[in-house]
Amino acid sequence: MATRLLTDLFKSKTSDLEIPETKNEIIKENAKTEAITGKIDVGNIQKVDTEQPLNVQLLEIEKQKVVKLERDLLDEKQNILQLQKALQDEKKYVLQLDIALKDEKQNILQLQKALQDEKQKVAKLETALKDEKQNVANQEKALQDEKQNVTKLNQTIQVQTRQIAALTEKVNRLIETSNGTSEVEKVVLGSNELFMPNLIGLTETVCSQVLLSCGLKIDPIYQYSANAKGGAVQQSVLPNTMVNKGEVITIVFAKKI
Repeated sequence: MATRLLTDLFKSKTSDLEIPETKNEIIKENAKTEAITGKIDVGNIQKVDTEQPLNVQLLEIEKQKVVKLERDLLDEKQNILQLQKALQDEKKYVLQLDIALKDEKQNILQLQKALQDEKQKVAKLETALKDEKQNVANQEKALQDEKQNVTKLNQTIQVQTRQIAALTEKVNRLIETSNGTSEVEKVVLGSNELFMPNLIGLTETVCSQVLLSCGLKIDPIYQYSANAKGGAVQQSVLPNTMVNKGEVITIVFAKKI
């Protein structure tokens, strides 16, 4: 189709031209044609038969140009197909990268959630550890208070022991020096008296044990307060005051609300 069109074109263009009679004129005419139609690669054009008429020669040259252009166009189409394929592959690669990026973002979100959960666990453990430390401190304080109560109880027992030893020595001395039984009976009756121990700060259990060991009775009264530390805060008989065995001692204990 292209060859036919070119033939008709050159027929119309060369109908009014004078046909050169020499070879030089043919070359000049070819040069003019090339200047008009554009440069071509001479190495890719086959040798034209100079014995043919000029219009035939020009037609042959144009045919060769068309063939070359068609070949170049085919190569260009091939290049375009390759570029399209490369672009398609690149799109597939970009799509894969998008999917990988989406998965990576999902992994990051999961890691962030796991990190948040771990922080919450650590916070709970820190709170539990703080509470445990407070419990240990409270137990240590309670143990210290109990040691103080034991110390006071030991002191009270020591006082009672000294009192008993003094009374026993007095009784023995009076027995040795007495001429009758009236003085002995007087001393024995006097042995029912004892010094009131100091119970302030002791627990109700310890106070009961001390008074019971001395032959005394306890009448507990409770005083409630938000800042109460516990233990006896008041006793009806002052410490080191003489009391009789069997006497009821009122003790006020502080209780926390």
